[in-house]
Amino acid sequence: MRPAEAEPSLTFSVWATDNPQPSGSIPAHVAAKAMREFEPDAEERYHRRIMDAYFAENLTISDPDVLVALAGEIGLDPDAFLAHLVERQVPLAQASIDEHNEAIENGITAAPTVVLDGVLPVPGAQDFIAYERWIDRLLDRRRS
Repeated sequence: MRPAEAEPSLTFSVWATDNPQPSGSIPAHVAAKAMREFEPDAEERYHRRIMDAYFAENLTISDPDVLVALAGEIGLDPDAFLAHLVERQVPLAQASIDEHNEAIENGITAAPTVVLDGVLPVPGAQDFIAYERWIDRLLDRRRS
C-alpha cells in the first residue's frame, strides 16, 4: 500500500477477489514482449493495461486468456494477438528468463530496481524523496 499512498494517481487494491493470484510473471512478460513485436505503437497502452489489471482489478495476469482479452480491451484484434503470442512464446519466454538471470547475476533481486549512474542499484518501489537522497549522495561523491 505504500506506493499507492505515495502516488495518489495510482490505483492499488490488496488482492480481494475470487480470481486466483498469478502463478508467476513470465506470461505477462512474454505477452508484453509479444506486443512490442505485434503492435509497437500499442506497447505502452498494453503495459499500462496489464499493470491496472493486476494492481487495481486483481486479474490473473498469468492466464493467457486474460492477457489476450487485455489486448482486445486496448482496441487490438485479440485473435491475431493470440496467434502471434503462441507463435513467439518460446523464444520470448527464453528472453525473459535470460533477462531475469542477468539481473540476478548483477545482484538485482527486487522489482523494480533502478540503477543510478550505472553503479547504484535502488531496489523496490521508492518515493521521490528517496531518489533525491540517492542522487544527492552520488553527486556528493563526485564532488569529493
